[in-house]
Amino acid sequence: MSHESARHDPRLQTQLLASIPDIPRYVYVRALLLDPASVVVGSLQGAVVLSSTGPLAFVHGEPPRDLLSSVLKDDLEVLSLRPIEGLPAGWIWERGTLMTLGADDRFQQVGEAMDPVVPLTRELLEMVPDPLRQELGIAFETGSVMCMVVDGQPVSFASAPLCSESYFDLSVDTLEAFRNRGYARFCASAVMRAEMDKGRNPVWGAKDSNLPSLRAGQSLGFIPREHLWLATKA
Repeated sequence: MSHESARHDPRLQTQLLASIPDIPRYVYVRALLLDPASVVVGSLQGAVVLSSTGPLAFVHGEPPRDLLSSVLKDDLEVLSLRPIEGLPAGWIWERGTLMTLGADDRFQQVGEAMDPVVPLTRELLEMVPDPLRQELGIAFETGSVMCMVVDGQPVSFASAPLCSESYFDLSVDTLEAFRNRGYARFCASAVMRAEMDKGRNPVWGAKDSNLPSLRAGQSLGFIPREHLWLATKA
């Protein structure tokens, strides 16, 4: 049974939404569950929630091994609150850190950029190289996306690709030739303001091995709270 042929259980989707609280550690799974096009399989004791928009899945509880083997495709990124036993051979877990804002308002202190930070438009999106354009295209449909434009070219981006009712995952990226100039902080601050005006608070998640991302989050006032786990096929 592949992702495409997995039998979606809409009743289970409703039950999981009712049982999983809207708190930072569950922002990813609630964001997927709120999408009516997501595929949800398993039971309340162990379920897999598959994104309809990209290669992402969240494993909740302890799904049986045969279910994991049948629905997890090799290109997926699999999130979980802890490393789950029973993944098919070749999958490797890596620990990540989940951060939320501290008591200060450091991100509000990010000044005005010399180059404009503007909402990403479809015209600007067409100027972004793949595969980043595909990723931003998904975020473009789900939440705020801001970009810094330098000499008419969008070069740095921040977005809210996954949103629950009260939280959003803050994602940043910068074209390689324009990195280490602080552009991402300006874009991130703009998205944070836009989403917080909607009543959502930001969550920053990064692999523990991605030290630049962890440092970038902390520079905006994010504080490590707890750990999540990410599995990919080696």
